[in-house]
Parts: sequence; C-alpha cells; structure tokens
Amino acid sequence: MAEIKETVVKLDDNGTLHIAEDVIASIVSLAALEVEGVSALTGTASGSDVGGKKSRVRGIRLAIDGENINVDISLLVKYGHPVVAVSAKVQERVSSALSTMTGLAPGHINIHVAGVAFEKK
Repeated sequence: MAEIKETVVKLDDNGTLHIAEDVIASIVSLAALEVEGVSALTGTASGSDVGGKKSRVRGIRLAIDGENINVDISLLVKYGHPVVAVSAKVQERVSSALSTMTGLAPGHINIHVAGVAFEKK
C-alpha cells in the first residue's frame, strides 16, 4: 500500500496538525481551476506527481520545506485568454488558498503552460 506523506502544520500544547500532501495538492488544484481562462490541469511537464510519487491530483508537484510550500502547476489555457494574466491570477489564487486553508506560507508558485485548449463546436 502506498505511503501517505504528511506535513506538520501546527505544533502547540494541544498537539499537532498533520495535512496529507494530496490534500494540499487538491487545494492547489481547485484554486487554479477557479481562475477564468484555465481549461484544465495536465500531467505533462513537471506536474505529474506529488512529492516524487504518483498522485491522484494531476498537474501538481509540491516541495514542502518546513512551513513553506513550493508548487509547480502544469495547465492548459483557454484560447483567447492572455497567458501571462491567467498565470498571474493562478499564482495569486493559489497563494491565497494555501495560506488561508493550511496556514503554511506559499513559496514559489511556478506555472507551466502546457498548451492552449480550443473550444469544441
């Protein structure tokens, strides 16, 4: 059975809080997909695994260093949307979601645009 990697988020007198890396990857994924102009996350480039192992969350790679999370996101941008603006909005949304929902400080949030998604007619 695959080992579930966790990160310690909070240490205090009451105990510790552990969050599985797949949970953090899911938060990143949902935040990225909320951005207008993002078509999908993709497993190409550097985003096919979490922490060096296959993940159920496609297109996300995490590197957790203490209380900082570095994220690589591989995505498709919808045709007609400005790539730079969409990427900046994804970085902003992911950073906000990570700090709000986990209490961890986002480090680098790297966006890998793997392609352009065209609307089907």
